[in-house]
Amino acid sequence: MIIQFSIYVIPYLAILAIILPYLVIIFRLKSSEDLKITALLLIGTVVWILGFALEIINVTLAGKVIFNNLGYLGSLAISVIIFILSAKLAGFTRLVKKDVVIAISILPAADFVYHIVNDISGLVQKNLTVRPDGILIATSGKSYEIAGWVWIGYNSILILLSLIFLFMILAGRHKFFRRQALILLLSVIAVFTIDLLHSLKLLPVITNPAPFVLCLAWIIYWTAGKRYLIMGEVVPINYESIIENINDSVVVLNKKDEVNFMNRPAQDLFSANPDFMGKQISSFWPGYSLDIAEGQPEAKKDIMINTGGQDKYFDVSLTPVRIRQKEIAGKLLVMKDITERKEYEDKIKYMSFHDYLTGLYNRAFFEEELTRLNAGRNLPLSIVMGDVNGLKMINDTYGHEKGDELLKKVAEILKQSFRKSDIISRWGGDEFIILLPLTGYSKAEEIAGRVKKACSGHDTEDMPISISLGIATRLKEDESIEEILKAAEDKMYTDKMSDEKRTHRSIISSIEKSLDEKKYETEGHVKRMEGLALMLGKNLKLSKTELDELTMLSALHDIGKIAVADSIILKPGKLTPEEWEMVKKHPEVGYRIAKSSVDLAAIADAILYHHENWDGSGYPEGIKGTEIPLMARIISIVDSFNAMTSDRPYRRAFSRERAIKEIKKDAGIKFDPELVEAFLNIANSK
Repeated sequence: MIIQFSIYVIPYLAILAIILPYLVIIFRLKSSEDLKITALLLIGTVVWILGFALEIINVTLAGKVIFNNLGYLGSLAISVIIFILSAKLAGFTRLVKKDVVIAISILPAADFVYHIVNDISGLVQKNLTVRPDGILIATSGKSYEIAGWVWIGYNSILILLSLIFLFMILAGRHKFFRRQALILLLSVIAVFTIDLLHSLKLLPVITNPAPFVLCLAWIIYWTAGKRYLIMGEVVPINYESIIENINDSVVVLNKKDEVNFMNRPAQDLFSANPDFMGKQISSFWPGYSLDIAEGQPEAKKDIMINTGGQDKYFDVSLTPVRIRQKEIAGKLLVMKDITERKEYEDKIKYMSFHDYLTGLYNRAFFEEELTRLNAGRNLPLSIVMGDVNGLKMINDTYGHEKGDELLKKVAEILKQSFRKSDIISRWGGDEFIILLPLTGYSKAEEIAGRVKKACSGHDTEDMPISISLGIATRLKEDESIEEILKAAEDKMYTDKMSDEKRTHRSIISSIEKSLDEKKYETEGHVKRMEGLALMLGKNLKLSKTELDELTMLSALHDIGKIAVADSIILKPGKLTPEEWEMVKKHPEVGYRIAKSSVDLAAIADAILYHHENWDGSGYPEGIKGTEIPLMARIISIVDSFNAMTSDRPYRRAFSRERAIKEIKKDAGIKFDPELVEAFLNIANSK
């Protein structure tokens, strides 16, 4: 029989039955590094006790040697792990790094190997004896005694350092933590003192009582701390391991605002040195007491902190750390970086009261300010209303990007001309409105004059800047603000009647100049087209007004080509289908431009339909016959003849005779046959 029950094994089995549930609890918690270290310490205890138990019940000498070394391995591990745990609890994290732990474990590992070799050698030489309780006694000789004393010395150093760390916890922690540290301290002293005395055969007992004392210590330690399991306070500063894994900046303070712990994000935030323990938080954050604490144990604020030369916003909460929900042991400072959220909120707030295009206040903000300023203390209160001239024509001619550019320039002029105390808002579309508190009519008129002058100074060749302005002033509290707004609007529209005409003429002049640069024809050819058109018009007995419109149409029928890219207009080769579709849009663009101007409105339809064909094969709408306006039918013939007799990058000009032949051939197809006959009479007579 290899195994035989012994009464001496009962205490060891009882101990195992008691401490194994604690080990299960720790593994189920598995929430922190400190608990992992504690679990290792308990495993070492279990191995130590299990080795004793198996050694007692094993009757073979070889079996006893194996389990004796198993117990010895557990005792070696306990010494090293207690040192690691004590260093960790005291805040000496550098001593528990992987390379340091390996270095600490080298000598115990060497001693364990030496112990096994020695025991195997002793087994062969029959130099091992068994105590009455079934435990082996080594009698290997002097060399073993020397090795044993070396380990006792090293082990004593580890235990001494562990005791120093535990004393440090007693000196600097809350009384709850001191109570747990005291239990751990007394346990270490008791267990290793008893184990040492038993090794030196100075105790009057056969069985080593150290495992029983260690078991009792764990029961007391865990019983004292069990109510704090849910708080993660099974060990004195277990919160460090939890907080280290939080992305927010976390600082643990004592009641004197001294730093007990600071996780990595917090160290980076405050550029803290490694020796931050025990220093005042104000040494890292000078604005701490002013910004957050204010003498209160609990606070929550959004605060801006300059870190790394950059201003960042943090959601800062200061919460008291209480023991048993009563006494305050310290404070927990949690700082969450909300810079992106704050910037987004500021952007949303800005957008809710500002116009996205010009950056000026929007109508909603203006109406709030109007309500606020609508009081007697702000009188006289002047209102200036403005309307940008020619915006629609600019949009139709050059596109909305150009129109947006015009609005931005006008907004910049308004900001430069008015005062900081004035409320400048975009009322909507092309309209602006300005509130001038404590400003009389004459002063408002003076500022409006500056605006007009600034606009004329910003004119460009393709985009003249003009704004019509209307001013009204509220002098008495009994005057309705709605009436003042209406008066300013009426004056603005009166001003607009003359301003817009000048602006449109200026825009049309700039368009004509741009078109001249895009055309193939010389100035002589253009004049000849106007002459032919007038001759045909007179032949048809058109009125003076119609002849004037025909002259204008001769010059501006292709006004829509201003929106077609130069690369297409001036392309020397054949156009692609996509490019041809772009060209075919110019009558519609020209129509919108003409409709935007009072001066050109009369020829808008002729511009739209001057590429329609008599048989309905033209564009943009495919109308035919007399559905096509007379002016469009006339200019279609004249424009085609002028184009054929002019040089193009892709061909030479046709002769007069060939051009006449082509016009005659297309009578009834592209052109009105009656108009062709009248035109040929004129062309042949020249």
